[in-house]
Amino acid sequence: MTGKKLIPISEFARLSGISRPNLIFYDHCGILKPEAVAGNRYRYYGAHQLEAAYLLMTLKDLGMPLREIKALAGERTPEGIATIFIDQKAKIEQAIAVLRQKRLMAQV
Repeated sequence: MTGKKLIPISEFARLSGISRPNLIFYDHCGILKPEAVAGNRYRYYGAHQLEAAYLLMTLKDLGMPLREIKALAGERTPEGIATIFIDQKAKIEQAIAVLRQKRLMAQV
């Protein structure tokens, strides 16, 4: 392992709000890889990875599919993140418009 202070997966789960099983899943999918994996296969994360974890959870909460989140991993510049949120907002607004139309059609 590196000389940096690393956070064990259970502590990272507590700090990030992402369950341990989900962290393992995200590792396998390549969405959020740990900074180090020990010989016993314990996963360790760097404190700087909390930002990525928070972004992941926010995008997930906004309804973005994991495959899209994974594809955006390299877009972690302020401009890239702003574009992601603008695009996701447009998708949400479109979904709201569709749901409003369906509600009107269903009124008796």
